Amino acid sequence: MKHKLLILSIAILSCGKDSVSPSGNSLGILEVSPFLVEKSLTKSSSLPSSSGVWTNYSYDENYLFLEEGMDYSPENIGSSVLPFAKKGTEEIFVDTERRVTRRKYQNVVEDYFYSTDGRLNYIVRDFVGESINNKPLKDTVQYSYYGKGQKDHEGEVLIVKENQYYVDNKLQKYFDYVRYTTEYYDAEKELKSWITRPYSYGKQMKAPLIRRTSTSKKGSLSTEYWAHDYDEQGLITHTKYSTLGIISDTDYFYIKPGTK
Repeated sequence: MKHKLLILSIAILSCGKDSVSPSGNSLGILEVSPFLVEKSLTKSSSLPSSSGVWTNYSYDENYLFLEEGMDYSPENIGSSVLPFAKKGTEEIFVDTERRVTRRKYQNVVEDYFYSTDGRLNYIVRDFVGESINNKPLKDTVQYSYYGKGQKDHEGEVLIVKENQYYVDNKLQKYFDYVRYTTEYYDAEKELKSWITRPYSYGKQMKAPLIRRTSTSKKGSLSTEYWAHDYDEQGLITHTKYSTLGIISDTDYFYIKPGTK
């Protein structure tokens, strides 16, 4: 589920130029930042280049992020049978507000449900053709949100509860353990720039991510940290990431809508 957690933060994304623009359609509840990341430079001992790796970000005329290899079909907005976005085996369906309602990839079908405040509430996953104890494998990923000052943290907190599975030599899937992933957001800083895809997973957190913990099968806890530097406008200019001996540094460079 980490790929879904990152959509609620300022995740580093790869990007491309070949996609269909959703121009001429309502952006629904999508909210575009007044400042957009133009490019970023990441340096890490885990990366092949000692000089760092540059990432360039591409947007359409509505300033929506264009993902490399993802094809968009604006005419399918609101359809439950035709995907709005497609990349390889992945298909994404959205409602009239461009919120993801269903996602298909490989043999997995995910249905998304939102709370009355517009945030992602839970995901029902159906592992088509797979079973556990002779019962079809279907489960629920639960999202829980906590306000400032709760969960022993001054900022907002997101907790995701998700079943983990392992696969044996016969490629059969078995239940392993329940993983809890907790994201902690800055209590004082407001997120001034973010990536907006042509679809969304509901209302996002409006503060920078600073820490994430994940539980293991044995109950141990792994932790990731983000430390940010800001300019006079409150934009993140530099981020230091660290976890389990891995440290990386990323510099961000921005453009402002209307100046491209």
